[in-house]
Parts: sequence; C-alpha cells; structure tokens
Amino acid sequence: MAEYDVSNYARKTIIELDESYLMQTLNLISGKWKMNVLMLLDFAPSGSLRYGDIKYILRDVIAPRVLVQQLRELECSGLVNRVVYPTSPIKVEYSLSELGKAIIPVMDEMYHFGFIYKESQKKASSQSSSDIDIFK
Repeated sequence: MAEYDVSNYARKTIIELDESYLMQTLNLISGKWKMNVLMLLDFAPSGSLRYGDIKYILRDVIAPRVLVQQLRELECSGLVNRVVYPTSPIKVEYSLSELGKAIIPVMDEMYHFGFIYKESQKKASSQSSSDIDIFK
C-alpha cells in the first residue's frame, strides 16, 4: 500500500512539475541556439545587434533559416525585441527585452552549475582511472 501512495505522489509531483514555473522557464530557452543568441545579445556593446551581424557571428554554427526561427521564437516569447527600420535595404535590429535581461542571471547560474558538474565528472573519471592503475 505504501508503494502505491508513493507512486501517486510521484505522479502528482511530475504533473505539477510539468506545469510549473521551472518548466515554463526551461521551455522559453530550450532550443539548440536560443541561449547562444540571448548571450550574444547580452554581450552586444550597444545593447542591440543587426540581423546580419548575428548571422555573421554565428555563421559557422547555425544555418540562416534556423537563426530566423530561433529569433522569431524568442521575439514571440517576449525575450527579444525586434525593431525594423524602413530604410533601403531594410535594417532589422534585435535586443534583449526587460524579460530577456531578467533571464540572463538564470543562464549564468546554469553555466556555473554546468562548469561545476563537468569538473566533478573529470575528478570522478580520473579517480576511477587511478583505481584501475593500482590493480595493474
């Protein structure tokens, strides 16, 4: 009977997690290149970058079609502002919205955790390697 209670509790917790603020946040920045684009806009000296500049900087890692898709999704979610200037040729600039600026510290903490995790994995790997060497 206790296992059944734990199972129901776990199921309820998973459903709540799926609908939680945490999952909403992860969904906003999930996507292979969204965090890269957000960080790039955060690092921009003027606070904004033209589409052509973003495309040039990321030219070796992301296809233009995928970049446009990621930028549109970030704009729709309210993390990025898009400004179109009616010039010839048309000039489009992207910048972080206030909401986008608010998520940068979260991404910084995720980076920090990733660094700590990777270092711990290296240590664990080297310890297991040294254990093997002892037995030789």
